[in-house]
Amino acid sequence: MRGWTIALLLVPGVALAQVPEVALFVEGAPTLAFRHGSRPQLTWYDLDGRPSLVGLRMILESGHRVYVAQRLQRIDESGDPDGIDEYYIEQRGSWRAGKQLLPFGRRNFVREYALAARLDTELIVDAVPISIAYCDAGPGRNRGVVGRVGRTLGASFAIGNHFGIQATSLAQLRGLAAAPGQGGGYRMAVGADLSLPFAGGIGTVEVVTLRDGESASDEDMAASLVELTWEAPFPIRLGWARNWTDPFDVYSLSVPVTLDPKTSLEPTIRYSGGRVSVLGATLRVRL
Repeated sequence: MRGWTIALLLVPGVALAQVPEVALFVEGAPTLAFRHGSRPQLTWYDLDGRPSLVGLRMILESGHRVYVAQRLQRIDESGDPDGIDEYYIEQRGSWRAGKQLLPFGRRNFVREYALAARLDTELIVDAVPISIAYCDAGPGRNRGVVGRVGRTLGASFAIGNHFGIQATSLAQLRGLAAAPGQGGGYRMAVGADLSLPFAGGIGTVEVVTLRDGESASDEDMAASLVELTWEAPFPIRLGWARNWTDPFDVYSLSVPVTLDPKTSLEPTIRYSGGRVSVLGATLRVRL
């Protein structure tokens, strides 16, 4: 409710004196998952916690963009219990203000959402992109400074409180239910990421170190994610996530099948600890 209140105040305020372009959208991700030792579960978010969304995009005559998206289902175990996913106003390539995905890594392995003010600019040397955001999501949740520098090769940092608490962070490694949740997490995170062509596809590597836990149960941790993606001769994605501090590996295979231009089915299998840990299928729909 807090998110919708701010969004409803924001959108009319910036649009009063202008005639905006408005586009409604739906991004569905219903997922059926079979986890080892648990009953089958049907959710409105995928195995990495990416939710099904309904929302709007608005472009004002001034060039500013407004974005509001509502989740169809929240993840109870997450440190971000809001029903709204993101709501912000931005000048693309310059700044963004509102609840948003924080600029850490490739926004794939570490995915944290918080109310933030973000600045996007370039370094004087070689025009290297840099994004820096100050966030404050409230008591027990993300608060501090987050940033990323780089293009193909990037370096990221987060300094403050309660980072790594959301189910969408490290989901490829620990799953969704193991997130520390509100009040937990770390005071510092440092990461590096790389994306390069590989054998006719794309390879990405992300590494993150989490330090200075908020509680005794939040022990220091180093983790990585390697993903290889091909579109031809057919779509396929391979993944390897590893906890380097307490050695543990999760291997994954996804084979998206296009049903029509706006719909695809994505079966996924994850293997860890000598067995299939998760078997799932996500129906992706964009309207």
